[in-house]
Amino acid sequence: MASENASRIGVKRKFKVLDIRKDYNRWYYVIDVDGKEHTVKMFDFQKEKETRPEEIDCLVKGLDENGSTIITQDLVPLIAERYKVGCVYDLKVKNLSTVEGEYNVLTPEGFIFHLVKPRNVTLSEHQDVRF
Repeated sequence: MASENASRIGVKRKFKVLDIRKDYNRWYYVIDVDGKEHTVKMFDFQKEKETRPEEIDCLVKGLDENGSTIITQDLVPLIAERYKVGCVYDLKVKNLSTVEGEYNVLTPEGFIFHLVKPRNVTLSEHQDVRF
């Protein structure tokens, strides 16, 4: 793929993982973007794995002030491999959402989901819930 495709906003693509790098307290995958190295922030649960993936799914978010491509991990495949419809999961209420009638809930991996407020139930911040 040409490098112009790698910088198109909204493009989803797999990138080869070259290495893992720690910078202060943050961990990154080093990926190959059309022959150039880029870093993509790792999630906490990915740091615990003993092996690095060959490739990761990414999303081109845009360009920074220097014109460099901003690339993040694509959350859709990460969430889909961990959470299935019809299963029950332990979550923690982070806070009330900015959307009326919703809560923000936090997964053990650090993902935040919007939860529609259950009827006749009031949840509190930091409350453990099972859905």
